[in-house]
Amino acid sequence: MVSDKLLIGGQRFSAEPSELRSLQLRYGEAVTRSQIEVQTDQGPVICFYGRHSPFSNFFLAPVEVSGKTFPSSEHFYTYRKCQLSNRMDLAFHSTKAKYPVQATAIGRPVKLEDDMRLEVMRTGLTAKFEQNDDLKKHLLETGNKMLVEASPIDQFWGSGCGLHSETLKSLSKWSGWNEMGKLLMQLRSEFAVPN
Repeated sequence: MVSDKLLIGGQRFSAEPSELRSLQLRYGEAVTRSQIEVQTDQGPVICFYGRHSPFSNFFLAPVEVSGKTFPSSEHFYTYRKCQLSNRMDLAFHSTKAKYPVQATAIGRPVKLEDDMRLEVMRTGLTAKFEQNDDLKKHLLETGNKMLVEASPIDQFWGSGCGLHSETLKSLSKWSGWNEMGKLLMQLRSEFAVPN
């Protein structure tokens, strides 16, 4: 099957033609279903993708870190990533972005080592779920099910396959690392332990 190209946030992504429609809907702000449960070869998995899922970094929920408030954890992540790379010009502009996807586009030129990316994201996610009780409750309600960011375009944070892809049903076929899902499951375990 031939891959097509889609321009999102100034960057061109490859996607299978069957996945292009969901990407266009997501970035056209017309998505209504962004979280589903899928039965996989290793049991039930909760898959999410897009700004309407509370598990997504693009979900608008205020996050305060070090006395500074951000509209979403993605805004924080981009700001901190740029700050750590001494790109305060981009950090400043990312905080002015109206939507998380715009903040992402501003910070796209900035790269961090994987361990630093994970540390920054964990800080943002911890703040997001600790400061928003309804989101924390939603996370805890997933029990012990695996959480997966079903992103067909992000192989680091996501599974590398789309939300409605048949590939999701077989974990061995995933091309992504699902680091977002792993971080969320770690936080869920920590939140579940009584103080």
